[in-house]
Amino acid sequence: MDTRIVYTKRDKTVLEESSLHEQRSYLKHTYIDDVLRKTEQFYFQNINSVKVYLTDEEIPDEDILMEHVLAGGVNIIRTKNHREGQFVHERRYKSFELDIENFSVYDQQDRIVASYSIHDTNGNVFLKKYFYLNNGESVEFKYFEDGRPYLKKKEILQSLMDASGISSADPSWNHYLQFFPFPFSDERIELETARYFSTDDEDQEMTLREAFFKRNFDKKVYRNQKLTHIEHFENLQRINKTYLIYDDTGFEPKDADFSLEVEIQYLKEKRNGFTQWESDFYRKNILSEKKIWVTDVLEKKIFAQYIDVVTGKTVAFEKDAYYYDSRYSNLEDFRYKEDGQLDPTCRIVYDDWDGESYSLEEMHENGFFNSEYGKYFLSAFPEIPEISDPVKTYEIVYKNHLDEVISKKDTQSLYEYTEEIYQNSKLVKRKTYKAHSKEDLRKRKYYVTKASYHDDIKDCSDLENSTNYDEEIYYNKREVNNYMVYDFIIRNDWAMKAAQLSGTVVYDNYYRVISRITSDRFSKNLIEAFKVIYMQVSPLLGQNFVRVNFNKEGDVESYTDSRYDIPHTDSKEKFMANNSGRNPFFLNYYRNLDSLVPENPAFPLMNFTVRKLKFGDEIASESEMTVLRDDSGVTIAVSKFDTYYFLGADQSLNDYVRIFPDGFFNIFFHNIKKEEHTVESDFFGYGITAHFSINLEDKEINCQFHDCHGDHITFRKTGSNEKTDIYGFFKDERRIPFNFYSEMLAELLLKA
Repeated sequence: MDTRIVYTKRDKTVLEESSLHEQRSYLKHTYIDDVLRKTEQFYFQNINSVKVYLTDEEIPDEDILMEHVLAGGVNIIRTKNHREGQFVHERRYKSFELDIENFSVYDQQDRIVASYSIHDTNGNVFLKKYFYLNNGESVEFKYFEDGRPYLKKKEILQSLMDASGISSADPSWNHYLQFFPFPFSDERIELETARYFSTDDEDQEMTLREAFFKRNFDKKVYRNQKLTHIEHFENLQRINKTYLIYDDTGFEPKDADFSLEVEIQYLKEKRNGFTQWESDFYRKNILSEKKIWVTDVLEKKIFAQYIDVVTGKTVAFEKDAYYYDSRYSNLEDFRYKEDGQLDPTCRIVYDDWDGESYSLEEMHENGFFNSEYGKYFLSAFPEIPEISDPVKTYEIVYKNHLDEVISKKDTQSLYEYTEEIYQNSKLVKRKTYKAHSKEDLRKRKYYVTKASYHDDIKDCSDLENSTNYDEEIYYNKREVNNYMVYDFIIRNDWAMKAAQLSGTVVYDNYYRVISRITSDRFSKNLIEAFKVIYMQVSPLLGQNFVRVNFNKEGDVESYTDSRYDIPHTDSKEKFMANNSGRNPFFLNYYRNLDSLVPENPAFPLMNFTVRKLKFGDEIASESEMTVLRDDSGVTIAVSKFDTYYFLGADQSLNDYVRIFPDGFFNIFFHNIKKEEHTVESDFFGYGITAHFSINLEDKEINCQFHDCHGDHITFRKTGSNEKTDIYGFFKDERRIPFNFYSEMLAELLLKA
C-alpha cells in the first residue's frame, strides 16, 4: 500500500513539513493508495482532533479511540457506495463519550439529500431532507422524530412549486411528505448501541471513558434494542467475543474474530422464565467445544450438557440450583452419568466457602427429592424445570429518596436510596441504603434496612420469630377497591427479636404508597400517618405528588408538595391559602384517617411502553410530551400539566372517569375511528361532551357538541403557524385554558 501524507491549513493551502513549527494550527491528511483515510488537526503542535475515514474495514470504534487517546475529539466516518450515491455513517466522540451520531445519504453529485442525527447528550433527534434546484440552491425540510413533517402537506408542496417556478405539484414530491423510508430504499437505519460493564461487578454499568481507566470490562452491543454480541476486554485488549443468534439465520464470523476465542449462542427455547441455548466455541476458527445449557430468569446457568465435537455424543451433564425460593437454593454440582441418571458418587455442595456438602443418601433422607423443586434434580432430564408457579420475570428497581426511579449508577452519588426486587411484577423485597456521612458515602458504606413481602401469610406470629433478618415484614395482602393493602410489623428490638411497631399500608398497582399508618404495637398509640395523592397515574410520567401529613392525634398537620422543582413542606394553613379552588387534596378522604383506602378505585396495572413525541406549539417552537401505550389499547399523553387519555375499543369511559377524584383536569378521547380522509372521536373533559372530526389532509378540527350546552360553549381556531393550528373551547366568550394542537392531536388519535 502506498501511503502519502499532506499538510495543509484550514483553507487547504499546502504546507511543507519543515514549516509546521511556524504554524499555530494545521491539518495532517493521510492517504493510502490515494484514498483519504485520516485527517488530524494540530494546535500548537499538539493533536486536537481526528477524523478517520473507513469503507469496508470493520474496525471497532474502541480500537480507533484507544489509538488516538490524546485527541480531544474523534470523528469516525464510515461510507458505503451505492448505485444511487453514497451512504455515510458518522460517530463523533468527545473525550471518549459519544456526542453525535449521524446517518446521511449523498446523491451521485455528492449532495446531501437526507440526514438522520442523534445528539447523544440530550437524546434529541433531527431529521432533514433536501430538494435541489437547477442553480445549485437547496430547500431544506425538517421532520419530527417519528417522520412527520414540520410543515403541512399543502405548505410543503407550495414551497416546492415556488422554488421550482411551476404551478402544479410533481408526483415525485410525495417523497418529501414523510421522512421514512430512509433513502436508499434498501438501506435501513439500524441503531447500534454499546454499553459497558465492569467485570468486577457485573451489574455496574459505566461509560467508555470509565472503562478505559478500568481496563477490564465487557462491551454489550444492542441493535434496535436487542443484545447481539458481547466483547470481553482485559488490559484494554479484546480477548473473546460472544454472539447471540435469536433465529434460524446462519452466522458468518468476521475476519477479526479468527484471532479470538468466539462463542456463538443459539436461542432454542424460552419457557416459564427459563431459556435454553446451544453454544459452539471456536478457538482460532476451529470448533473446539459444544454444549446445551439452560439459564433461569436471573441468567444463572442451571443445566449444562457437554457434547464431544467429533463424535456428537454427550460427555457430561450438570445441574445447579435455580432461583426458586427454597432453603436449598444454594445447592450446586448435581452430576449425572451419560444416560442422564444421578451419579451416586457426587456430593451436593451447599456452602463452598465452608466446605458444607451432602451425599445423595442424605438428600433422599431429608425429603429433598420428594418436593416439586427437588424432583427436577433426580435426572438430567428435563432440561427446563416443570414447576407450578415459575418466576417468569425478575426486575430490580432503584429509587431515590423522592421515590423516583433511577439507574444503579445514579445510586453512587446518593446518601439514601432503595433497591426493590420484583418477581412476576410482585414486590418481594425492598432494601433501603443510608450513608450517615461524607466519609461513608465515599467508602460506599451504607446502613441497610430490609423489608420482605409475604402475600399469602395472614398472621404475623410465625413471621415475627422467623430466622431472616428483615427489619420490616409485610403480610396479609388483600385487594380493596383495586388497591393493595398490607399489614406490617417492624422488628426494632434485636435483643428480643420483638416487633414494637405495627401498621397498615396501602399501595396502588405500581407499588406507590397511597397511605400508611404506624402505631406502637402494644399501646396502640399513633406514631406516624400520611396519605399521598399522585398527579399522574404511572411513575413513568414522573413523581409529582402532594403528601398529607397527620399528627399523633390523627389531624392534618402539614402538606409536602413535590409538584414543582423543589419539594417543600407547608403548614396546613399556608398550603390551603396557596391552593384555593377545586383541588383533590381537600376532599374528605384526605382530611382524616377514618379510611386508608380512597373512594376512587386505583388505576389498573398496565405494561406501558414509553416514548417521547415532539409537536409544534402556539409559538411555532417544538414542545415535547411523554406518550405511554399499553397492549389493551390505552394511550396516555402528558405535556407539562395537561393529560390526554385515548381509550381503546374495549375501554369504558365511565370506568376511567371514576378513577379520578374531583379536581383532576383530564380529557378523554374514546370511540376512536379512522375514515378514509378523517379520524373521528368522542370527547369528554371540563364537563363537556362532544365529537371531534379531524381532516387528515389539512388537519382542520370540527367539533359537534353531544349535550345541550347552550350557546355559551363554543369551539374554534385561536391561532395558526407554520407547524400547527391551535383550537380551544370558550365559555361565554371566556377561553378555557387548554389548547388543542391539530397536528399533534391527529397523530395521537391515529396512533390510538
